[in-house]
Amino acid sequence: MTQGRHIQLDYEGDALVPSGYLVVDNEVEFLRHALESSPMLIRGSGLCRWAEEFYRGRGEECLRAYSPVESVKSICQALTEEQARLIYQDLRDVLPQLLPTATVEKLLQALYPDGPWHELPSWQHASRWLLWLDEKAPPDHVQPLIRAQTASWRLGIPEELQRLYEPANAAEAEEVLSWWLAIEMAGDAPPPEVRFPMVVPERWRERAAESWSRQIVSVGGTLFSDLYNRVPPELMEVAARATFRYYREHASELTRPMVGKLTPYLLEAEAGEIDRLCPPDLPGDLPAEDGEILQWFTDGYLPYRRWESEHGDTAAQERVQRLARRFIEWCLCFYPSALAGSKGHEHLAIAHSVTLHETRAHWVTLWVILDGLHYADGAYLMHLIDAEPRLSGTIKPVISPLPTITQFCKASVMNGTPASILGDDNPTPQFAGAKLLPSGRDPAEALQDAQLGDILVWSVAEPDRTYHLPNDRVTLANKVRGQLQTLARQVVTAALAVPQALPVRVVISTDHGRLMSTCERVLKIPSGMEAHGRAAWGGTDKRFDISGFLLEDDPGLVFLEAERFRLPADCAIALGQDVFLTADGRKGSEQFPHGGLFPEEVLVPWIEYIRDWRPPKVTSTLKGEAHAGRAGEASLHTSNPSDTVVTVRSISISLPGQTVSVSLDYPLQAMHSEKIPVPLPEWPKQEGWDAARASLDCMLPNGFSFTVQVGIECMSREMYRRKPLF
Repeated sequence: MTQGRHIQLDYEGDALVPSGYLVVDNEVEFLRHALESSPMLIRGSGLCRWAEEFYRGRGEECLRAYSPVESVKSICQALTEEQARLIYQDLRDVLPQLLPTATVEKLLQALYPDGPWHELPSWQHASRWLLWLDEKAPPDHVQPLIRAQTASWRLGIPEELQRLYEPANAAEAEEVLSWWLAIEMAGDAPPPEVRFPMVVPERWRERAAESWSRQIVSVGGTLFSDLYNRVPPELMEVAARATFRYYREHASELTRPMVGKLTPYLLEAEAGEIDRLCPPDLPGDLPAEDGEILQWFTDGYLPYRRWESEHGDTAAQERVQRLARRFIEWCLCFYPSALAGSKGHEHLAIAHSVTLHETRAHWVTLWVILDGLHYADGAYLMHLIDAEPRLSGTIKPVISPLPTITQFCKASVMNGTPASILGDDNPTPQFAGAKLLPSGRDPAEALQDAQLGDILVWSVAEPDRTYHLPNDRVTLANKVRGQLQTLARQVVTAALAVPQALPVRVVISTDHGRLMSTCERVLKIPSGMEAHGRAAWGGTDKRFDISGFLLEDDPGLVFLEAERFRLPADCAIALGQDVFLTADGRKGSEQFPHGGLFPEEVLVPWIEYIRDWRPPKVTSTLKGEAHAGRAGEASLHTSNPSDTVVTVRSISISLPGQTVSVSLDYPLQAMHSEKIPVPLPEWPKQEGWDAARASLDCMLPNGFSFTVQVGIECMSREMYRRKPLF
């Protein structure tokens, strides 16, 4: 049989027409063109059989045209013919180019170019996938393709992650999302470590608000406690507002611990109202020891001061003033000697700076130096960063340089030295390993190329810049929160940008704190000095004794001797809550000023985070069966639900009378489950397995080691001899 002109037979009647081909679909047209030389596509099963016989008799070969519907079905066997036909119709324009190398993923990519098809399974990808499925609601005929794709995603991933890849339609996605977002709080709630990692769309926030507002009527504030740190921050805000409305009607049930939990998630006005409903305990008197004073500040003074500044009466204001005066008198005596290296030196911010410089060789360090961050704002910033499970942090109060204004404090904190030189607002780090980042540059970009021993110093003018805006108290507080939210996102992104093999440390500090009240400009600037906020500096004719300070209740100032306090000039600082007049004598009020010696101006947050210092939730079970006393091989069924690779270095099996250690050095990839072979030179007897204990020695890419307890499901086959009868 010879091959003449190109004749294709379309038995199914759905083949795509090749370029230049004449379509023949009835007997009349076939007889008219049967002997012509142009290529033909003959369509229809009856006509194709007739044509095939006709051309066979003439010795001409016919080619069978492929059916795109059958081709689609061959890619996904679960598709019915009707489903494959509908997919063909959806992709008619692109199918000819797609089919030669088509896969399930490529078909889905062609159908939905915005779908998350190419990413590897992870908590982040699963959240994106479920939201996409819920929003797009693909039609029924696409579901077999989706189920095939999700089945491939489920291969080799941890069991707890597999549940998120079971849905194939919007209804199933909605059910899983409702569980993951804890909207109904029924059955098994998701553990905190798998908190939903993406921003929750508005439609789901509305569902949560409706559901939780209904539930909270029955269960009260316990609902918020159940949700606490289990759902994303934007849903915590939804839950907090519903809880706030409940406590507004049931104030007798409100407690201070609940106020502390709710406050970070409420708007400033709401936080102020709920604070008013449940006043904090009165702070005790100033303790005698410096370490106890720092604890007194965070646990007693600061909560009361925040409440007093919003809702306190005259008695509360007088109590704060007395406590602040006691603190000022203690600080004036403590600070110069601590600065000289005596008792309490370790509580100074500059001492922490020196330690940071000295330990740089072990880390890649991002050092964020903020301007005018008081301790409560620092705690809020830490609350935001804590949402990232790979970062583990601590916060402590430290004593800022004096006086508490940027020109004296920022260079001092940055370089770990007393403020012996009057600096500017943008000092330069003067220590080994320092790399100053431009304030407008994204730190994540710089950290991608960081090397061990680098300290990338990122000096930021916030939140001081926002606090100096001409707004009312509530507006300012909300704007500051917005700045801190942006900063938290940048810090997290930067910390995660460093290559995984390097240990990462993030330090967040500030130059000074600020007063938690509105103050009036009434203080006259002493002759020969210039002033900013609540501090003035320059020449003075005051005579100092050995203490180096001089208290003058009229006009309400304390003068500091430059030499004793290691300052570039003598200073005058407000004793009360007043502010200096401007240089041209203008009066008026200032919100949240600084420069003074109140506890919240002097005691500032020192925050440190370490990346990947919290062991991931690796799970493992040793399984196997072999003859006792012979060599055998068990398998270690191990799951890594984290976002980082975990090296399983070895397994240690404690048996009665002995411990068996097997080196493995197996890299367990992120979001994967594996069966790791464990060869044993001598398989234990069953009673040995019954009493056995096992653990894994694991390591993260940054060198951090941790131990995982292993379940044991091993059996022994043993040879038994029958006792002789005689």
